[in-house]
Amino acid sequence: MHQLGLNQVLDNAAQALRAGKIELAEQLIMPALDQKPDVAALYFYAGTICAQKGQNALGLLCLQRSYELDPNPAVWANSAACLREMQQIGLTRQVLERGLEHAPWDVHIRANLCGSYVQDGNPLPGIEYGREVMNDEDVGPAVKFNCALLNLEAGNLAEGFALYAEGHHRFRESRGYDPDPPVLTPDLHREFAGKGKRLVVFGEQGLGDEIMMATVLPDVMRDYDVVFDHHPRLEWMYAYSSLTSDWPNDRHATLHPTRKTQTKGWSTACDAKIAIGNLGQFYRTSFDKFPSPPFYGAPKDLAASYRERLVNAAAGRKIVGIATRGGLMHTGRLYRVMPQSMLEHLFADESCMYVNLDYEDMTGLCEWVQGKYGDNKLLWFPSINWHWQYEMTAALVAATDCVVTVPQTVAHLSAAMGHPTYVMTSSKPDWRMCLTGEQWHWYPSDRVRLLRQQGDDWEPALLRLSELLGQSSSEPVQLLPRQEGSPLWPQERTLMNGLPAGSMCELGAKRNVRGTYKAFFEANGWRHVSIDLNGLHGSLNLDLQEPINLLEIGGPFDVVTNFGTTEHVDDQDACWRNVHWLVNVGGYLISSTPLDWPKHGRWYPTGEWYVEFAALNGYEVQLKFQIVDSTGQKTLCVRMRKIEHREFAFPASPMIEMVQGKTGSYD
Repeated sequence: MHQLGLNQVLDNAAQALRAGKIELAEQLIMPALDQKPDVAALYFYAGTICAQKGQNALGLLCLQRSYELDPNPAVWANSAACLREMQQIGLTRQVLERGLEHAPWDVHIRANLCGSYVQDGNPLPGIEYGREVMNDEDVGPAVKFNCALLNLEAGNLAEGFALYAEGHHRFRESRGYDPDPPVLTPDLHREFAGKGKRLVVFGEQGLGDEIMMATVLPDVMRDYDVVFDHHPRLEWMYAYSSLTSDWPNDRHATLHPTRKTQTKGWSTACDAKIAIGNLGQFYRTSFDKFPSPPFYGAPKDLAASYRERLVNAAAGRKIVGIATRGGLMHTGRLYRVMPQSMLEHLFADESCMYVNLDYEDMTGLCEWVQGKYGDNKLLWFPSINWHWQYEMTAALVAATDCVVTVPQTVAHLSAAMGHPTYVMTSSKPDWRMCLTGEQWHWYPSDRVRLLRQQGDDWEPALLRLSELLGQSSSEPVQLLPRQEGSPLWPQERTLMNGLPAGSMCELGAKRNVRGTYKAFFEANGWRHVSIDLNGLHGSLNLDLQEPINLLEIGGPFDVVTNFGTTEHVDDQDACWRNVHWLVNVGGYLISSTPLDWPKHGRWYPTGEWYVEFAALNGYEVQLKFQIVDSTGQKTLCVRMRKIEHREFAFPASPMIEMVQGKTGSYD
């Protein structure tokens, strides 16, 4: 039998660790340690192996024993790495700073000091430590990655994404193809962009990261013929997403759910390849380059069936999705778990029913909630949450009124769907959330909020959450049924209910199989005027983006109806300025506009937008409710009365922008 000497064992183990062959290193070191328990180097490598396997407490003990036998400065850096993975950040820095006193030349200590500031709420000292050793051949790639996260955390997007592409981390995936194209570098990008080159984009990191990073694909598709090697659980999500199909410009990504397989089974002949996270260096260098959701949808029939089931169970309560935990110890789980005090605050709200969206086994939480708050307070559907096809979870999200979540995959899913999403964000957030502000730059929308812990205090975030939950769904409204011979839909009839016939301006020239709205209202005693850019069906050929002469068309009016017109107007300020002047003091604005309809209109007002519009312009909101149709699409319905004359002011609350929505004239 061939035997290795101690030096050979140590050399071979070091080579195996550098190559990422942890099992081989373990097979070499552990038997040798049994035979020679007084050799410091064996304890050092045993500790390193344990740390690589996630056994950090055991690794720390081995490293401490190594230092007792031989006070080697390298032990300081590795011990601190174990402590950092154990979330002992204060002790980590103490160890590293002491190590730096003993070995000020040690680049590994400075590299670990840089890393200790990742997700600690204060990135600038870490960036400074990283710059000192960023160009070191040994630690440079890892330091660049940590500096990338620190810069992204601090909001330095251009520098952060550039370093992200250059850096290396053991949990980042690389992909080899056959034939294997070159990596898309900045130089290649300058050469290839806009030239019709074929680019393989491969997903990386967790499911939530891929959902988030894939929002860059429409920008990439303008420059490349994209082949997307993605996670198989997201196959349906991408196939029916606006991210991968730009219909107006006839651009489509080629989708392959083969991220987790070595044998691809498709032609990999491409001009270049790139990890999806590295695309940020080209397309996400400033905050104004992040588009607004929604990016993904859910199976409509499934969402509708889930919604019906939840509405029946809720018995008039708000339906709130809740995701309570995320990540692993090495991905900041300590900061991604709802504390019991927060859960008690949420479940004490009798106006809400909760639907669990966690991927883990939630039996214990469900039993605790049932015992303390009774039946039907928290619903959990493991067959949905654990389903391999992630569109099942998307449908469950769509069936709720809103989602309250910690930073985890469901947070990305719900936010990327444009669903009301409230993320309970630690005062030590990760790089995806930056350090300040309610808006989440990856999903810029007033329907998505980061509710931030202040130091160790969650109370301000919980107060804000209570306010948002109060806004997330309005008082229940009993819709009137459709009327024989009337073209009005139930929500439209409900909004008009009780208003006496008078003068009316209809925005658009709406019609359906039951006839035109103009004919219906005129037959019921209304003096009716309709405005439409196409001038059809008896409407005036006027553009809502241009000033309208009220006297010429008989205004202002007792009632102005907007049954799905303003979303098709590009200039929203000009459009709503006209709407405001069309409504007489004492008159009513009736509006029914989509919230999440894909490829329909461009600009969708939210509930917050309508409330601000009313407050700024002298209206009182009388009705505000949301409906979900049989396809799962949501419509926001508002009736407000103009109580005083005010100069027009456009709300600061953002609308939802659907970049593929229609504007202009069409029948």
